[in-house]
Amino acid sequence: MAPSLRSPRARAASRGALLLVLSIAVPALAQQGPVLHEWVPYDPTVESELGVVKTQGGFDVEKLTTSGKITAPDPGRPIDTKTPVYGAKADEKFVPDRDTRRVDRLPYDDPFRPRLAPFKRLVAFDLVDSDYSLRVADPKRVKVDVGVEALKGVAAYKAVDVFYADVAVDLNAGVPVRIPSAVGGNIIKRAHVSPPVAFKLERDGADNLFILAESSGKARLVMEIEAARDAFGGAELSEDWADLGHVTVPALPAAVQHAADEFVTKDLRIDKATSSPRDVVRALVRYFREFKESEDPPPNTGDIYLDLVRAKKGVCRHRAFGFLITALSMKIPTRFVHNEAHAWVEVGNGSLWYRIDLGGAGRLLDDKTEKPEKEQPAYSSPDDPYSWPAGATKGSDLLPPSSPSPGTGPTGGGTTSPTPPPSPPSSASGSAPSTAPPSKVTLAVPGAPSEDALELLRLREFVVKGRVVDASGAPCKSVRVDFKISSNTAGERVVGTLPTDADGNYEGKLAIPREANLGEYTLVAHTPGAGTCGQGSSE
Repeated sequence: MAPSLRSPRARAASRGALLLVLSIAVPALAQQGPVLHEWVPYDPTVESELGVVKTQGGFDVEKLTTSGKITAPDPGRPIDTKTPVYGAKADEKFVPDRDTRRVDRLPYDDPFRPRLAPFKRLVAFDLVDSDYSLRVADPKRVKVDVGVEALKGVAAYKAVDVFYADVAVDLNAGVPVRIPSAVGGNIIKRAHVSPPVAFKLERDGADNLFILAESSGKARLVMEIEAARDAFGGAELSEDWADLGHVTVPALPAAVQHAADEFVTKDLRIDKATSSPRDVVRALVRYFREFKESEDPPPNTGDIYLDLVRAKKGVCRHRAFGFLITALSMKIPTRFVHNEAHAWVEVGNGSLWYRIDLGGAGRLLDDKTEKPEKEQPAYSSPDDPYSWPAGATKGSDLLPPSSPSPGTGPTGGGTTSPTPPPSPPSSASGSAPSTAPPSKVTLAVPGAPSEDALELLRLREFVVKGRVVDASGAPCKSVRVDFKISSNTAGERVVGTLPTDADGNYEGKLAIPREANLGEYTLVAHTPGAGTCGQGSSE
């Protein structure tokens, strides 16, 4: 049996369950000279316990949202070389292409709390040129009245969702820098930049968001955002065309309008005279969600719009492109929206723009997001009013099942703990635990200074090793071993996973995540088992 590491202050209940004491190490400052300012990591839990209710910039330390509790970002958090930074000039137009292949990995960072991946709203277009490129119909930017502007749609839709955004920006004096927003029509309730600099936020006619500062340099922008909940996909258009009569829809060039009319009449067989706006959008969503990615591009007849929509080939950007042109041809307010990883459309009803995912997502996000100070919930969106065809690839499919809060370490880059090897197929994550007799699991931490206590620093790696055998003593080959820490006050969390080898042994490195509070934790190794090896625990 593995030795039990026990704390001198409290004894572990059973052998094989290791007691960890988390503390903070104070590095020696000798020969470094005077330290004028040193960043102290922000801990929203500690701040709340100390009675602090507002952060720098006046943000509530905690907010309860429809998706769960979120905590305010730390405006003073340092920006390093691995922090995702917004600053490069964004494209002012979109040019369609014929590459309809599905991409394996797509880079992405998510500055929102709750997490919005992969629907961060970064670039939107609502105008089509004669060459089928997309632009913004009204590029004039208007100053955002932070904390003053009213949320359109609140009276009609009532439910409002709240977000925090934590955006690192590379400011260039007098030059607008494009920054992400949550959804079309959202409003900015509060905004703060650190280090302090005079700035303003601006929007163009397609609700693209920009920051404009009086000086240059890297800074962190924290925003509190509100949006009508239905804007995230829970609403539909009216049954009456008259309800859209007051909405200005950018006109299509004559040749583009002609191509779209031909497609609507001959291929979709939609008669606007007998169909309501709601019917039209439903038909378009159904059609474009049926697109398939393809290694072979569509036939080239010289009209890229007709080639794509008739072949029903393409990933997310091709679907959104085709939907935009088709909808605009029937005077339905529509926008093409995209970021570095996904594309979708927004449809307007005069008071609200709402998001529609048409699918065609890639296979996996290559997440570059900064690890938040505390784990944040994923956004819980409204029910999708439209159906999905069998085998469709939704935007949400870019995220791994039961994905934890995305992150890249406390200052960006890397992970908060070593990436565990893939779980073996016989005990894939999420599979049902084995019903065989219980397995026996041992757990040890080599190099522990004593058998009484193991003192650890958050993010500092430590080695664990042990063995899993079945009830008869035979080794459990290629089973998953999960490592959990728990305390009476902080509950339980998984901090890593390792597989066993052919002899039932496992060995690897773990690290306690940064967001874990200081205190004493019990470390336990648990396996769900597989085959003749039943569930087992080191407790």
